[in-house]
Amino acid sequence: MAVIEFQDHLSKNGVAGAGTEGRGLVSLPPVHFQLIADFSVSARSVERLFAEEELTEEQRRLFRAALEVPAAWNRMCRLAIVSEFESDPAMWSRDLFRGPNAEHILESVLPELTPADQQYWTDLRDNDVEALDFYIEPVFQAIRSTLVSVRIVDVASGETIPPMISGVNA
Repeated sequence: MAVIEFQDHLSKNGVAGAGTEGRGLVSLPPVHFQLIADFSVSARSVERLFAEEELTEEQRRLFRAALEVPAAWNRMCRLAIVSEFESDPAMWSRDLFRGPNAEHILESVLPELTPADQQYWTDLRDNDVEALDFYIEPVFQAIRSTLVSVRIVDVASGETIPPMISGVNA
């Protein structure tokens, strides 16, 4: 939301600078805008990740659940987008988003795992957070989020503010 305020330089006679009456800060109602960002999220090098010898069977099953269960994949994609916002130092929104950490990632997939795998990952989370980070990070790093486009919409009119590239409308 943007709030616009300006200094009224007209006196009560309508002449700029003529006296101090009528001067003051005029407050306008808020003007609302939406920032809409389109992202593409995909799993990169899935075959290579599954082929890695260092990967445990538990890691493979966790990643498989994240890829094969639509609800888990949706939650993982959301985390990937938050990660994109948080990690890009050029993004103005960097301080607005936090996460995800290994526990967020685990919680997004945990309901889709078998009871045995749920127990394994819960025990790891409860007893060795550093190991949890170590085992989950390669799985999450295989998910890539890419900002495709951004647009700003004036909520009142529905108009999209045109993007600018080097000062020229795109």
